[in-house]
Amino acid sequence: MNNFNKYYKTNFHIHLTGAFNLNNNTTFNESSFFDKESWEDKKDFLTKEENLFKSICHVGKNESLNKVKYIEVTINCLGLLKRGMTKEKIKLQLVKAHNYCKLQHNIFIVYKIGINRKDNIDESLEMVDLFEYLPKEILVCIDINGNERKRPDYNLHEIYKKSSEKRIPLSIHAGEYLGLNLSVQKAFACSPKRLAHLYSSVENQEQIKTLKRQHILVEVCPISTISMNPITSKIYKTQIYNFIKNKINFVIGTDDSIFFNNSINEELDFLEQSCKLSEWTILKIINYGLLESKLSNRLNFIIYNIFFYFLYKGKNVCNQFLNI
Repeated sequence: MNNFNKYYKTNFHIHLTGAFNLNNNTTFNESSFFDKESWEDKKDFLTKEENLFKSICHVGKNESLNKVKYIEVTINCLGLLKRGMTKEKIKLQLVKAHNYCKLQHNIFIVYKIGINRKDNIDESLEMVDLFEYLPKEILVCIDINGNERKRPDYNLHEIYKKSSEKRIPLSIHAGEYLGLNLSVQKAFACSPKRLAHLYSSVENQEQIKTLKRQHILVEVCPISTISMNPITSKIYKTQIYNFIKNKINFVIGTDDSIFFNNSINEELDFLEQSCKLSEWTILKIINYGLLESKLSNRLNFIIYNIFFYFLYKGKNVCNQFLNI
């Protein structure tokens, strides 16, 4: 495992749901998040920027940070507001965590403002305004998530209109269940910059064509895919093969690394071994993530990755490269 420790890499899809939902105090102690008293008292993992950093990077898996340079994490701000935090406090803690990661760990962390389909649409629309409270350089997009099967009628268009007015990119969790083509069509109609998961593309070639035509990036999380849904666990390989065959741009993430007990290196190793992909193919996926990131020196990272690959694989790797 961890064949990809040597490469610079990104983690494009992280939720912190696990940090909210863990109730096992032993787990907290083992992971060194914070003690029971502070959790019960604060109900808030943003009390210190170090806690947010530990949650994102999953303390206890420090090896997963090896050469990770860029992390995108979805924050459910409405949930934080309901816990008593103000928009100003959320802004302060997210900025502090961003600066802490950058200065102390040389990791560039940015945020997606999460909007859950189960939340009230009017309250959710207020979350779009949170962008006015946050520096633009640490924000990527609005991320609409939650169970689309329970809320297929969710009004994506209202959020799309408001995000368009403010020129904020949109990311949408869609196609997480097979047969929900109407939900996916609604997502495509919002001209999203990203779609998360999109397992439904396996049974719908039109979705592949739309991804190519609209230049939409897909966020793929292999370990959570096989863990959460017995149906998608059987088809995710087909999804990966289809994306590679059709030259669909996709990136890899850990989803909820606390809940799934995984790291980005383990995701990449799992993808390589389960789909029988060459290390060079995985490296191309890694490097695409670097190109999509906001790192000013991302091109240097890509040159480093390619140089490192050829250096350690030797002259025979040229034949493999020419056959890609």
